[in-house]
Amino acid sequence: MSKVFKPTKINKKATKDSYGLGKVTTANSRMLTLDDRLPSKQYIKQRIEANVSDEAFSGDWDGASDSANTTTAPSKNAVYDYISSLASTSDVWGVESTALAADTRSRKSGNVGIGNASSMAFSDITHKLTVDGDLRVGAIDGSNKDIYLDDGAILYKYGSSGSTAMLTLNSSTGHLVGQNLAIGSVAPSVPLEINVAESSSLSTADGTGLFQLGNDSGANIGMNASKIQARSGSSSSKLNLNVGGGDIDMGNNSSTITSKGNLAVEGNLTVTGTATSISTETVTVFDNFIELNSNYDGTSPTESAGIEVNRGGSTQINTLIRWNETDDKWQLSEATTGSASYKDIIHTGQTGSVTNAMLGGSIANNKLANDSVTVGTTEIDLGASSTTLAGLTAVTVAGTGGGTGTTALNITGGDSSASNPAVNINGHLVAGTKSFNIPHPIYDDKRLIYGCLEGLEHGVYNRGTVELDVIPDRIAIDLPEYWWKLVGDDYTITLTPYGPYNVWIDEKLEDGFFVCTSASDNVKFDWTVTGGRKDAVIPEVEPQAP
Repeated sequence: MSKVFKPTKINKKATKDSYGLGKVTTANSRMLTLDDRLPSKQYIKQRIEANVSDEAFSGDWDGASDSANTTTAPSKNAVYDYISSLASTSDVWGVESTALAADTRSRKSGNVGIGNASSMAFSDITHKLTVDGDLRVGAIDGSNKDIYLDDGAILYKYGSSGSTAMLTLNSSTGHLVGQNLAIGSVAPSVPLEINVAESSSLSTADGTGLFQLGNDSGANIGMNASKIQARSGSSSSKLNLNVGGGDIDMGNNSSTITSKGNLAVEGNLTVTGTATSISTETVTVFDNFIELNSNYDGTSPTESAGIEVNRGGSTQINTLIRWNETDDKWQLSEATTGSASYKDIIHTGQTGSVTNAMLGGSIANNKLANDSVTVGTTEIDLGASSTTLAGLTAVTVAGTGGGTGTTALNITGGDSSASNPAVNINGHLVAGTKSFNIPHPIYDDKRLIYGCLEGLEHGVYNRGTVELDVIPDRIAIDLPEYWWKLVGDDYTITLTPYGPYNVWIDEKLEDGFFVCTSASDNVKFDWTVTGGRKDAVIPEVEPQAP
């Protein structure tokens, strides 16, 4: 066993009285070698004194530095001076020096700071855990890792603890937001405000808006300032509101609710407003009846009701169809300008007479198309252009006689060259006298009245004039080609010459006749033929009176 010798007592001279470490004086440098070759006390003392420094702590004490002093120890005096330079504190930090750039620092009170010392001062670490940087919770392998908050935990904005709680977790009062919560806004005015400005980095790229419930690939609902959209994945879906029951209120009395697509109401539709406007071109109603004045439940109605058509313009008045409650009649408005007037609607249940006043004047045939009246046994289409009456024993049309009388019957048809005659009679026409009354050909203030030629047959005539310079043996007079069929050769001929010579009939045929003359040249004469129609023979001129 080797024997260790204690060093001799070092002679010191105190540089400060009554406290601290004195400055060590160096003894004479000499070496004492014993027989067993151990260092002497003087040598050990010399070596110790050479590796103890009274220098204050500085950068060269750091072992990480390239110029660090790793062989010299601070003296008690240097340690005392550094401790004295520190501010008074009631707690002790595990790591204190900012030069160490510690990422984690703690104190015996339990406060822990995580963050680089260059960005997080010791004064910032005032709570159980202060993190300067991102906080990640969860397993690296993707397994579930939980964060537990005890009942009653309150989340505050830093620096406002005790006054402005942001979120309270409490089993008795629920999860409460202490103040308004904002996303994309710095000053929310409502409990939850989502505000995405044009310059915001918040994304609305999936098309659902600012807010979405549900997975992008499944059923979800999105909402923004202008829409609420239900979706199945990326496709639109049906949005159901209170399908399990409960009323739905939308807007207020001054709001306008617009449906861009078709609106189907499976239940009853009740409109309680004072005015209803339908801005559409076509309205289809499945019900058989539309009820007006539905809110009246009395027994003595006084209010009329109807349907009104707006015709716009200040000079035009609206047209109406109405039930006149005073007269108990359906009526139509008549006037289109000025003040409205009404005419009764005539129907099959009319008990009184139908007057011209009810009709408001004559009714044109084209207004009564597809309707008919029966005259005798004949049903006449009032809109038809022609008809044949049957089953009538007599029709009397009465006018007034005298110089100022009225016309009993006016018949208008085609002229003498038209195929539609004004009057077509199959039988005979009975008249005391037959005459025509036409405007005078010379005097505008007069008329011309001629009587019709009467006889024992339905007579026809033809006439002409012959004038020749060269006289043939016989002069041929041709009658119309239909003459032989209409009259035949049963006609009389009258010849009237223009001069002192004779003309006579040489031969008469069914379609003409021949004339001879005693004139040697320049003959001229008129001729007239008169006959009776073969197709219209009067059977009896003097029948027995009825």
